[in-house]
Amino acid sequence: GEIFSEVPSTEMTRAALQSCSVLDLFAQTGISKSKGEARRLVESGGAYVNNERVEDGAQPLTALSQHPSSMLVLRAGKKNYHVVRLTS
Repeated sequence: GEIFSEVPSTEMTRAALQSCSVLDLFAQTGISKSKGEARRLVESGGAYVNNERVEDGAQPLTALSQHPSSMLVLRAGKKNYHVVRLTS
């Protein structure tokens, strides 16, 4: 958590995360300006969640909402990061 103290962050409940897709999450957090931009980012191979490349932007985040970690790290390209802090 301290590593990302200077990175922009958003708080989100696990229930809200369950109903989101990767594209929705990237647009809601502001790491991409729109879902269209997020889709292009995924198609070009530049979208990452927890340092794993996103292959399908429409995939629901239900598995990640059950993850024991209290945060998700989103990355767009090489240097654009955003942290999502999960609450109960």
